Amino acid sequence: MPRAVAYLGAVSIERPWKPDAVLMLCAGLMISLSLGTFASIALKAAMSDLPDAQQKFASFLLSTASFQVVGLILTHYFLKVHEITWGEFLGLSDRKAGRAIRIAVAVTVIALPLTLGLNSLSEFVLTKLQGKAAIQPTMQILAGTDNFTQRVIFGFAAILLAPLIEEILFRGILYRTGQQMGYPRLALYGTSFVFAAIHGSLMTMLPLTVLAIILAKLYDHTNRLIAPILAHSLFNAVNFFAYLNRDELMRWFESLK
Repeated sequence: MPRAVAYLGAVSIERPWKPDAVLMLCAGLMISLSLGTFASIALKAAMSDLPDAQQKFASFLLSTASFQVVGLILTHYFLKVHEITWGEFLGLSDRKAGRAIRIAVAVTVIALPLTLGLNSLSEFVLTKLQGKAAIQPTMQILAGTDNFTQRVIFGFAAILLAPLIEEILFRGILYRTGQQMGYPRLALYGTSFVFAAIHGSLMTMLPLTVLAIILAKLYDHTNRLIAPILAHSLFNAVNFFAYLNRDELMRWFESLK
């Protein structure tokens, strides 16, 4: 196997991820997700008298705990195995992190209209083929939130937790592991496709795959995981607040005509 470089902050260290540690982390996540799914089924049965929107939100909380929270815990032990601090892993251990953050913001400004355009294209094509494009499951949950507390919790998970654990897993660990094993293209396109697929929406497959490729290239360019995390977080934040203010935005667009 070729010698690989894991970039930690501004210093490149020949320290490839240990395959057994990667497998253990993935196995732990799969077990946690499975338990979360069973718990969600049981919860729905116990909450059968409640409105569908409340059942979906409760399932959302369980999935957040079983994937995002558990994922962060497993990552902590993964880093301990490799004797790497969180600051080194995220690329926050030196002053040049500011440059990576600025690049992340610039990339987001470019990537956002591109992915939104691809999303509209996918919606148009699927509407022509199927009659109606299904809304992404997470957006269905957001649509069902009916109070401030639920929306704050959803926003926290979507803007902070999801970008953090998804970039750690798909870019920081799986993508880097594929590169270290000598399969950079498979790592790039494979992790990007799986990243899009886990969001459970045919309509967002293309835009999210393209977004994942952009985030991987951003990680390569900056050698700091904080860059794709921030870009991902900004992307989710724009979509979150755009949805909450969709009526005002529609009126604003109408006034421009």
